[in-house]
Amino acid sequence: MKKRILMLIVLLLLPLVMFSQQTETINGIKFKVTNQRLFLKDEKLFAVYKNYLDSKGNFQFGHIIVAKRNDSLFITGKLKTDKNGKIVCTEKYNYGNLFLKDSIQRIYRINKKNKAVLKEYKEFYQGVLIKDFIPDKRK
Repeated sequence: MKKRILMLIVLLLLPLVMFSQQTETINGIKFKVTNQRLFLKDEKLFAVYKNYLDSKGNFQFGHIIVAKRNDSLFITGKLKTDKNGKIVCTEKYNYGNLFLKDSIQRIYRINKKNKAVLKEYKEFYQGVLIKDFIPDKRK
């Protein structure tokens, strides 16, 4: 009798465990998504970082969703996609003096192997572009 009850519990919980992995489809490609809680020691901030993984569990890209200290919101982030296959991660810094920038923007593209590749990194301060980095195009 105990074995049957145990087996029934396992059968009921198994789908919850199997399908608890969150997935998102971006530009026709499925990514596993995990949220990771981090403590940014230098700034003394508690952050939630969203990671996007390929089907094998390899990290592709990520961005900060939110970073707080006590009740103050220091960083907010969001992800946008477009029809051309660009993935744009934007993080806005609500206290510019702390980070010496207002926001950052990372632009990714999916290559032929379905891997996200960083194409451009930008930093802004008071709406003015202060740093623009384009990685080596051979990669």
